Amino acid sequence: MSTFSSPLNSGDVAQNAVGYVLMTQASTLTFADTAAKALFNIPKPYQIVDVYIDVTTVFNSSGTDLVTIGFAGTQNAFATAIDVASTGRKRGSAGAAQLANFLNTTNDGTVLAVTGLFTQSVADATTGAANIVIVYSVPKTLAP
Repeated sequence: MSTFSSPLNSGDVAQNAVGYVLMTQASTLTFADTAAKALFNIPKPYQIVDVYIDVTTVFNSSGTDLVTIGFAGTQNAFATAIDVASTGRKRGSAGAAQLANFLNTTNDGTVLAVTGLFTQSVADATTGAANIVIVYSVPKTLAP
């Protein structure tokens, strides 16, 4: 756990506080990623704040084009079947079942390996690219 000084506690040990720092991780997913692709690792403990799928090149299968973001065992933990048939920023999912995955309080020094998956109902896509971004917070100690 990193420490840093803050004017909030001005050196008074009694006023030490725990704060959180926002972090991001990003990677790309393409039309060729039809098996779960390792995107990046998030250190534990963490709190997911937001998930973005920034489609920069249209996924162009003649059927549906969907991206799912999660981790081994729960491939749809952060985003389920996000339509990527048009460019632009898409938001991850936040259904009740997924919100349980957004917070992990385990402080065991391990990381969460985030994966992404592109699925198409007709396997004929020849283009498609998206930047996958997860915004998360990790606890940091404020110390004099």
